[in-house]
Amino acid sequence: MDSKKINELYKKQESDLKVTPFEGEVGFSLVRNYPLESLYAKDDKKVFIKIALLEGGLFYSVHMVEPSKRKGSFEYNIVDGYSYKKKVTNFVSDIKDNEFSFDKTKKKVIHSKSKKEFSLNEFIEILYKNHLSDRLFWKRQKNFLVKWILISIFWLLDKHYNYVEVSINEYKFKNGELKFSNESKKIEPFFKYFEISRNLLFLLLLLVFPISYFFDDYSLSNPLVVSLFFLILLLSEKLYLFFVKQFENFFLKQENTFSQKKKNNLIEKLHIYHQRNQFDLKIYDL
Repeated sequence: MDSKKINELYKKQESDLKVTPFEGEVGFSLVRNYPLESLYAKDDKKVFIKIALLEGGLFYSVHMVEPSKRKGSFEYNIVDGYSYKKKVTNFVSDIKDNEFSFDKTKKKVIHSKSKKEFSLNEFIEILYKNHLSDRLFWKRQKNFLVKWILISIFWLLDKHYNYVEVSINEYKFKNGELKFSNESKKIEPFFKYFEISRNLLFLLLLLVFPISYFFDDYSLSNPLVVSLFFLILLLSEKLYLFFVKQFENFFLKQENTFSQKKKNNLIEKLHIYHQRNQFDLKIYDL
């Protein structure tokens, strides 16, 4: 099956502006109008849908785009649509999940879980309706929490977490454009013994000093209280060194894709979770 044949399976709808078969791949792209009463339509935003039959399976993506004219032709730039009160959902399929497949004999799209069959027009309507609904509402709330956990971990390491910057560095490490150096800045040990970052030490002292106000001179000199303080310092050092190791392993794994370490560490898990917005498509009644 080629792009022409799969394109013939789709009947262009009234709201469709343009259907373009791919060259070199089996599939097509589709530009569609938003509902006329929506703010997206009033702002001249469009829906951009891609369908392709790849070796790994059925690929599809849906994005809000903003058309711009350049050199006599239109270009469509992806936008997130976060400025609107009613959010839409941009998404790209994960072929590994095989949520949907295409049966070339029946010329139908098959939903893996329910085994329901859909024509290409019905499948695109499902994609369109999922895009119009805010499917990532709860994921955004979780992402907000995950982001602040990552910011806090980096802050405790005297570093700054920026999602875009970390993602770019991650890409550069994978492609060998950057080399990780574990020769971090030397930290002057607290009490010439405990290796604790400045921010973690600041947080620790910030918590300890208010508590010490409630102790008198005798209790502050009590061996148990002193021992407890040094125990807290020891645990803080362990926490700091744990996060340092997680940080180093995250970037070292990107640099060496053949690393024997298979399990994602804490920072990597949080970063990947924040990065990926996968969800199962809702099957609407058509």
